[in-house]
Amino acid sequence: MKLKLLACALALVSSFASAQTVHVFVLAGQSNMVGRDATPFGYDENPNILNFTDGRAGSALNQIEVAVDPIRHDKDGVTYGTNAGRPFAETLLKSLPEGDQILLVNRAWGGTDISEWRKGHGPKGYSPDSGYNLPVNPYQTTINDTKAALEAVKASGKEVSLDGILWLQGESDVDHLTCPTMYAAAVVDVLTNMRKDLGDPDLKIVSGEFYQDYGGSAGELILATLPKIAQKLGAGLASSTGAQVLSDGVHLTTASHQALGERMAQEYLKLK
Repeated sequence: MKLKLLACALALVSSFASAQTVHVFVLAGQSNMVGRDATPFGYDENPNILNFTDGRAGSALNQIEVAVDPIRHDKDGVTYGTNAGRPFAETLLKSLPEGDQILLVNRAWGGTDISEWRKGHGPKGYSPDSGYNLPVNPYQTTINDTKAALEAVKASGKEVSLDGILWLQGESDVDHLTCPTMYAAAVVDVLTNMRKDLGDPDLKIVSGEFYQDYGGSAGELILATLPKIAQKLGAGLASSTGAQVLSDGVHLTTASHQALGERMAQEYLKLK
């Protein structure tokens, strides 16, 4: 009897040791969360870092695959590249139990200002032939695809945990700045609603800064609101200090995405 109990105990321990959890993260915002630098990271493919495909550039829609850059496509005819997603995952994975995986659901869209992310609002700056893969409502598409990702993981037989939102947005509002206070309130509204609609009002959020030299004084005003937004949401905020951009003056280089992604992971680990 003792031997049987011991065997059962060992089997139970073994099953828990081999159990896997897939940790899902939503990536949202505008083109710096999409990524425009085609220079690859130095990472090898990691089977524990996954991507929920976006159906663009020949990829399937809403399928779980090993993450290989570019993981996001938002427009026809442009060069896609790296973003902070894989560096975030590479850094965070070290703190997770062995065998656990991270699934990135990137639904960022280039050029979207904060009004286009408001719940119930649609895009206002895009014509049907613009080439952008912009849905009627970016917010609702992000919610729907994240829920689809959670269901896809469950269907695979693995445990799933929705663990956070990574947010990087602001350049479009710098370009059309009216009131930093209104911008801050709108961001808080978007991310608060996103938490609610994903079923977790305390879902962890980490925001990233855009390039600190972008937009002159208007850029400085928006950047100055980001700590206040983070405080209001109880979120983390990753600095872009030292970042470099491509020749267009706005899009982060691969090296800068790596630094930002690592910082976002570090900020995430500080959250309670």
